[in-house]
Amino acid sequence: MNELELKYGCNPNQKPSRIYMEDGSDLPVTVLNGKPGYINFLDAFNGWQLVKELKAATGLPAATSFKHVSPAGAAVGLPLSEVESKIYWVDDLGELSPLACAYARARGADRMSSFGDFISLSDVCDESTARIIKREVSDGVIAPGYTDEALAILKAKKNGNYNVIQIDPDYVPAPIEHKQVFGITFEQGRNELKIDDELLSNVVTDNKEIKLPQLCQPDRIIKSDLNIGVRGKSAEQITFFKLQPCIDAIHHQPDAHAPIRSLQHGSHQILTAFSVTHIKCGHDKFPLRTFDQSQSVNKCLRIVIQTAY
Repeated sequence: MNELELKYGCNPNQKPSRIYMEDGSDLPVTVLNGKPGYINFLDAFNGWQLVKELKAATGLPAATSFKHVSPAGAAVGLPLSEVESKIYWVDDLGELSPLACAYARARGADRMSSFGDFISLSDVCDESTARIIKREVSDGVIAPGYTDEALAILKAKKNGNYNVIQIDPDYVPAPIEHKQVFGITFEQGRNELKIDDELLSNVVTDNKEIKLPQLCQPDRIIKSDLNIGVRGKSAEQITFFKLQPCIDAIHHQPDAHAPIRSLQHGSHQILTAFSVTHIKCGHDKFPLRTFDQSQSVNKCLRIVIQTAY
């Protein structure tokens, strides 16, 4: 199928609307359930690029939670501790697959912004992941495939109207991309920067001798892919907080196991901190500031933690 007609564009008054392949080839996606809209597909395709790159860079299953063409959370499938399972509200689901852990982490990065999200998964969606998706408020999901059990769960969601998209994992877009704004066409080469250990070997800090724990590497890759890989977003629009060990490596704080996340959303940088009494961060150009759990987690915080890298 070369094209898919949509109900309308970004807004109900924007008609006609469709997605199609200019070169006449078949679309790399199949709608298995529901009727995804214009913004749903924007979220799906942007999210799929992100998780595909994260999987290639880390070798781990990846998931992202997109809302209105911005990532509310992204994560890879590292196992959840007992405390983390409670933090991400999945402690009642028993043992989770790596992909399910990835989505639990991504959804939990900022649950408020993830409300009504579109989910992207790097791997075939399994029953474990589908059981998490089932109880969340979400518009749809895109993945390279679905097990029979997972597809049955997802098709029953939203009274049978939940959007389920399958994408060809081997699809490669053209090297030159185009975008129209006000009738004017912009053209550029696709952002194909490879995010790997070599790219991250240059630690952006005056202290070049600093050695970060290996546990920090997946988070550094995620942060880099969010800043570089989210198409149409500048690096200034997205910020990602690190795992506690990365902060400990600089400031020698005691608790090295608590997950810490921050994601830029609009004009707010949202800090989420669990199982720690306080966090200290700062450097030579910024005053040392302490944030504890008694403070609001939705304050606008201006912290440049990247200097710790």
